Amino acid sequence: MVKNSDKNAPKKNLSGFMLYGQHNRAKIAEEKGWTGSDLIKFMSTEIGKRWGVESQEVKDKYQALAKEDKARYEIEFAKYKEEHGEALQKHLDNIARCRKIKKDKNTKGPGSQLMKKKIKALDAKYEIPKRAMSGYMLFANEVRPQIIKDNPGLKVAQFAPKIAEKWNTDDAEKARWNAQAAEVAVVQRKKIEEWRSSENFKIYTAACKQIKEEFLAGKKAGAEKTKANKAASIASKKKKKEKEARKKAKAKGAKGAKGAAASDSDEDSDEDSDEEEGSDEEEEESDKEDDSDADSESSEEVVKKKKKDKKKEKKEKKKEKKSKDKKDKKEKKEKKEKKKDKKKDKKREASDSDSDAPSPKRRKIESDSD
Repeated sequence: MVKNSDKNAPKKNLSGFMLYGQHNRAKIAEEKGWTGSDLIKFMSTEIGKRWGVESQEVKDKYQALAKEDKARYEIEFAKYKEEHGEALQKHLDNIARCRKIKKDKNTKGPGSQLMKKKIKALDAKYEIPKRAMSGYMLFANEVRPQIIKDNPGLKVAQFAPKIAEKWNTDDAEKARWNAQAAEVAVVQRKKIEEWRSSENFKIYTAACKQIKEEFLAGKKAGAEKTKANKAASIASKKKKKEKEARKKAKAKGAKGAKGAAASDSDEDSDEDSDEEEGSDEEEEESDKEDDSDADSESSEEVVKKKKKDKKKEKKEKKKEKKSKDKKDKKEKKEKKEKKKDKKKDKKREASDSDSDAPSPKRRKIESDSD
């Protein structure tokens, strides 16, 4: 049941049984000592039992109260409909929407067509009596062939307005068909009652229930499978991202090691070459790990090939860099040696000039002798 959320909506009328339960609920709870969850579990069953054994006088009393409540609701509803028509229409649309959702849940989705075919086959097997047609439907079946004959080329959707026009023009004909429909309805109602009291009806109902339960179970299993596939897809994407992040972290670490090796190259060329060889080995190991990961995924053969090409390019670049670094180191050493040689030459020249010039004491002695 869909509750009307509008504050102005009248309170729904209650049946005699509901009023009886409302008046006796507190008394029963006190007698039985029920509280909390016990009220929810046992109260409805207890009220039903007591209502079943109550006297007709008590039942009539509550039925009379229910009639008064119904009259009150009808007056309030008429007023509400007049003053709040838009809110009422909104509520009715909401009811229709909820009913459609419920119906779609039970009759639509994977396997629904098969379920409907099975139920149709059951209907044909047990020859279920159909509901009686209205006077208008009987009239439409009668006049439709003549309308089609009189209006060649008319579309199917245009038949209904023509039939309705003819139906509304003759009141005597309308009364005749309605009377005929009432007679047919009496006969059909009797057939339906006989069918519902038969043993075949019980078999048919059980078979229909089983078909619907199978359909709903299949639908639920399909939904669970879809959910599981979605979760697996999300997990695989997450794993892929983590793998890429690890790869980037490794590449960053290798670059850092290269930078440190380049800064220490001037101090110790031998240690630098060892570090570069170690970093090369680490990168080769990481590339091997990447290759093993790529091999595990057969669909990524193209990626594997690209990786190999990149590896070759990296190795060639490293070789070029090594040879260039060696040349630079040799040039630096040669420059240092040249500078050292120049300094040594300058010192020698300075010491030679000092040895050739007379000392101050010697100059003094020479001047005194003169």
